[in-house]
Amino acid sequence: MYWFYFAVKQDLLLSLLTSSLHSLMHLKLSILLFLGRSILAAKWAIDGSCDLVGIADPGNGLDPFLQATDDLKKAMKEGITMAENAFKVMSDYTGDHHVAGILKLVLGEGADYQSKFDAVKETFENVMGYEKEHAENRPMDQGWQENMSWNDVMIFCSNDRIKQLGPNSLFRDTSMGNQPYLSMELKDNSIRAKCHGVDYNLQNTAGKIMAFTTPSDRFNKAGYLEAPKPKSIEDFTSPRPNIAFSIDVCTWFLHKSLEMGWPRIDKDRITQTQQPGFKGGVTNFATPVDGLRNTGLMMLHELTHTHQGGRLRDSDELPEGTPTCYGWKCVQDIKDPKNADNVAMLGLVLHLWTMGYSVDKDGNINSN
Repeated sequence: MYWFYFAVKQDLLLSLLTSSLHSLMHLKLSILLFLGRSILAAKWAIDGSCDLVGIADPGNGLDPFLQATDDLKKAMKEGITMAENAFKVMSDYTGDHHVAGILKLVLGEGADYQSKFDAVKETFENVMGYEKEHAENRPMDQGWQENMSWNDVMIFCSNDRIKQLGPNSLFRDTSMGNQPYLSMELKDNSIRAKCHGVDYNLQNTAGKIMAFTTPSDRFNKAGYLEAPKPKSIEDFTSPRPNIAFSIDVCTWFLHKSLEMGWPRIDKDRITQTQQPGFKGGVTNFATPVDGLRNTGLMMLHELTHTHQGGRLRDSDELPEGTPTCYGWKCVQDIKDPKNADNVAMLGLVLHLWTMGYSVDKDGNINSN
């Protein structure tokens, strides 16, 4: 009897000890994973040009400047959160009929559905690799410049970093290892100049670029332009893993967002889009769900263009008569998992599903 008691007691102690060791190992693993994410996660930093952005004269004696930094911090968190929620829905809730319907609208139902599904889910996971909080340093700080990588991203609200470093020299991007620019890239009609210019009309924003992403790869544009056809951009591009990508947020888009009170994707905003005959939002897209487009969705779109996000493109394989593909209607037409706005819009509508809403093919937002 005593031997039996002693044996049982030994087994019990051994079981408790083993359980404690397993718990400790799991705790250590969790800590290591957390530390690993903190060390390895892609970082982002907002330039000082976003602290005070010159805008088109608002009239009525109002200050022709705006402060964008605080909203852009919220926008990055919102964009990353949308990616997290979309990834979770695609991992755990594809059996829900609303989710299944949404996925078919954006990805189609063909034989390539699963490969498209996997590609988009991977993109969301890539975007989840960004830290939720901004870096301590700013893009032009020495601490950032010495430690950045091409997985990181810098956010700018002006072209101030692009400078001539000497008389009659090329303009160079001082945030990207003095990457040279051709003069044509900075002319008044260039994308970069239009983005940060103040010659805009907030009542007519159709076709305007909200933001754009610049890779850190060194591109020999002069050599590319001089080379005979056929030619490939990749043949004139060399990667620079120690240089972060950049996102330029356009002035008109910030001004419009300010005018609308820096909208977030919340129940109040959703309720506005559910009103009969709703048309509005930062852009002039036609459907109610497009009316939710804000700086957070813009960031999700742009992050898919980054190295960390998978370097998605804005598709140029479009139906005849369609110059660009943004918005709910177009992403359903092309069903392209490598088009940045397909991923962004899917991220938005799956995020809405986690809030208790579903979106139909016409972009109407309905309560589940």
